[in-house]
Amino acid sequence: MSNQMAICTGAETKLWETDEWSTLVVMAALSAEPESFDELEEAVRRYRPGRLAQSGRAVDDLSAIATERSWCVIDIVGRTMASGAGFGLPQTGHAYEAEGAEADEGFRIVWLDLPNDWKLMNAAGADWRTRIEQRSREATARTRLEARAVLLGLPLLEFIAEGIVRTDSNAASSAASFADPAAEARSVHTDWLMTAREDLDGHTPRALLLADHERLQRDLEHRAEQWFLQGHAPVGLVARSAAYRFGGFSLTEIVVYYDLVRSLIHEAQARRDRSPGTGRAEIVERLATHRDRWLAAPYEPESINLSAHDLVEMARRRIPLIADDDDVIDDDCPLCRMGASGALGPGFMWLDGHRLELEGVFAFSTTTDYETWRSEQDELEAFVDRDLGADESEPSAADTDPFEAPIWESSFVDRDQIGATGMPAKVAQVALGFPLAELVSDIRHREGGRAHLDALNAAYSTLAAAQDPVARESAARQLVDRLELVAEAFADLVSKSADLQSMVDQVMREDGTEE
Repeated sequence: MSNQMAICTGAETKLWETDEWSTLVVMAALSAEPESFDELEEAVRRYRPGRLAQSGRAVDDLSAIATERSWCVIDIVGRTMASGAGFGLPQTGHAYEAEGAEADEGFRIVWLDLPNDWKLMNAAGADWRTRIEQRSREATARTRLEARAVLLGLPLLEFIAEGIVRTDSNAASSAASFADPAAEARSVHTDWLMTAREDLDGHTPRALLLADHERLQRDLEHRAEQWFLQGHAPVGLVARSAAYRFGGFSLTEIVVYYDLVRSLIHEAQARRDRSPGTGRAEIVERLATHRDRWLAAPYEPESINLSAHDLVEMARRRIPLIADDDDVIDDDCPLCRMGASGALGPGFMWLDGHRLELEGVFAFSTTTDYETWRSEQDELEAFVDRDLGADESEPSAADTDPFEAPIWESSFVDRDQIGATGMPAKVAQVALGFPLAELVSDIRHREGGRAHLDALNAAYSTLAAAQDPVARESAARQLVDRLELVAEAFADLVSKSADLQSMVDQVMREDGTEE
């Protein structure tokens, strides 16, 4: 069904006669936070080729919309979306898939990871234009904050130098010593994160770091999923874009920033201890040099063969971090072998921030509000006291009721999902690899297990490499036969073998390669 789509950039307004899927693609592209037609076109290229702006018709204002017909308006300045005459706005946070030939020119799935300040409204009455214009004026009047100039620049260095010199002065006056430099570093770091600043519009550094990190992480994960499914990298943000300059911080950037600030504090401590009485200006100068060298050096905390600067650059451009394909964690693991062969496409790495949580201090946690963080800490403490401190001789629920014991112990696959209509064959094959990896682990060290292990891995690799339905069916039959032999050889693995055979059959039925 065709509809009217109007896009306002502040400088101009354009109108399209388009279809519902094309409109959805544009809406999904808004997760890249474009602020001009050029930036919007770059964002749309995540999903499909073409020149969006050239196909639209310039209009004077929104009165050009024929409101008796299906329509929607996207104002990218005021971040407002409105619709009417039966056009239903999609739900943010949801994914949508094209039907039939809708996405012949591009990728078939889009994700609506819109920033939280977008306003979506179904137009009712005659004031919708007024509301759009008002939000646009308010957005234009706001001063843009380049937070990274403060968080990485002179204000940070001066704060650290002041904190170290201040503690140095206090120690000298009280004849105290720095017996616990780690506690001092943690204190200075906490003060920096939790102190509201005028040059950050009254916000704390912590608040700005965490303001949009969950959405940006989702956006990165969806880019990784898209890369995996389409076989090549999605388009990233360009460095000149507004989102690159003013956008929020993803988890990767937050983790790298934590390590940078802590390293700067340690450098300031070392400088002070080597040369007592060193002034603030000298420490600031030293810290600037240390910051630049640290960012340019390989990022050591995670043993990643990239510099800290490059990691941050990829995160800001919304490009997922690719794992090293040469690293095979376990030669016997079917998923590891599949990944190393390239059959899975690229593997991705994520900085999960666990080291920040291990500090046990709210300032470093990635939980936004204190009440939630405190509740999480209480639950963790209760878990440690209850479960980790329990008498191991007490029988578990699985021991006392064998009928409740699950078949799989270290892997889980959603059976409904792997058999779902439209599930890509590659994704379903990966899902099969998880229980297969557990089964391989079960037989690895058993007498005669090596031959079965190698046969299972060979059959699974053949299935993963199959390029057509006939080849996939043959490989699947081979895998099922090998699973049957495992069941015959090891009586205690009959249930796992049978369940995995059932999963293979389910995948192949959906793939259309089994009658």
